[in-house]
Amino acid sequence: MIKGYFIYPQGYCQKIRNNSSHLNREIVSAGVILQLDKKIILQLRDNKKGLAYSDMWGVFGGQVEEEECPSQTAVREIEEELNITLIENEIKPFFEYDMPEGKGGNHLFLADGKPHLEDLIVKEGQRAGIFSRKEMKDLPNLVPHLDKYFDILWNAIEERTL
Repeated sequence: MIKGYFIYPQGYCQKIRNNSSHLNREIVSAGVILQLDKKIILQLRDNKKGLAYSDMWGVFGGQVEEEECPSQTAVREIEEELNITLIENEIKPFFEYDMPEGKGGNHLFLADGKPHLEDLIVKEGQRAGIFSRKEMKDLPNLVPHLDKYFDILWNAIEERTL
């Protein structure tokens, strides 16, 4: 386990809000990797001055609010950003890691994509795109920490081990 492949035992959400002992930093964000036929849906982030990873491809997600568990954040953010309703116990915990530059910890979840790309209503970011492993690898502007965990992500998707 590389700080990943976890399940949520009873009381986990409260515990993680109080003490993120398995990460080096407080949990600050959560994202969802939406799968669609062994491809994933990514967000082209807004091109705004001061925005982290501006104009780069990344996963949909956002900040964990004070009373939230990362899985609740993931569900809320997908609703806010894509108008897709996910069910918290149907998303699969995938990976957790420390964000670069000491920005806190992040949780990633996997979810099977229900919509077609043309049906997505993108409310945040410039647009959504759907990518195969090769297409994602060739993206010149992929969020750096996704690139770092690229092989772990794609091996899990292709093997359907989650």
